[in-house]
Amino acid sequence: MQYRSDRYGNPISVLGYGCMRFTQTAGKIDIDKAEQEIMEAFHAGVNYFDTAYVYPGSEAALGQILARNHIRDQVNIATKLPHYLIKKPDSMETYFAEELRRLQTDHVDYYLMHMLTDTKTWERLVELAGKYGIDVVWVTRTTLAVVGDITVTIYPPVGAGDMNEQGLSMLGSANDLDVLITGDMRGDAERALIAKYPIPDIEILVVGHHGSKYSSDETFLAAVKPEIAVISVGDNSYGHPTPEAIQRLEAAGAAVRRTDEEGSITIHGGEEYGGE
Repeated sequence: MQYRSDRYGNPISVLGYGCMRFTQTAGKIDIDKAEQEIMEAFHAGVNYFDTAYVYPGSEAALGQILARNHIRDQVNIATKLPHYLIKKPDSMETYFAEELRRLQTDHVDYYLMHMLTDTKTWERLVELAGKYGIDVVWVTRTTLAVVGDITVTIYPPVGAGDMNEQGLSMLGSANDLDVLITGDMRGDAERALIAKYPIPDIEILVVGHHGSKYSSDETFLAAVKPEIAVISVGDNSYGHPTPEAIQRLEAAGAAVRRTDEEGSITIHGGEEYGGE
């Protein structure tokens, strides 16, 4: 297993374990099967486990498995604030306490924000951050971050409208490998991104908005020329990925890979893996 250090120097496995969909039997989490899967990942070197308040039974199952195998202090737990359920500031503490109880721990290593969909919600979260003394960092210009041998370029929002259009996009570069992540951008924001910033030809595109028909614009694809298009998607009621998006990606010459068909996708590059 390879590891990267977070901002505090803690080693984090480059592969994390998503706990949204544990194996189920008769509509309930099969705790023994889930334990087998988590422990196999743990023994393979995975030390980052991601869950959320609204993943049915996930936090409790993860907490139970870590506790009965006595490995809580050897892993990192990431869970998420269900801000859409919070009606007043004090409710944040109530939900967080419930998450700690479910996870059978006294702390969470990484606390994330879940499903930011509108500006009003974001402003409310900024207000909460001020109440609890949490710094909020605004990306208003191109920002570089170096993680090991990877340079990450973070681009500020280029779109207008809902939160999907105001998200950040990132370019990860290592030697001759470039990976572009555009979040939930629509086509107009994709065009604005390439018009404003010198995006290079890329090897890998993490496809915008799970393959929505409104993303993966033809002009955008012609500019960035992805060789591989990875669509992160699971079962959903939106029809993602859409035939229109897949057609545009394939017409642009990209090999399409989908997590709903293949599960976790790992792409190796460099001479050590037989590449160039």
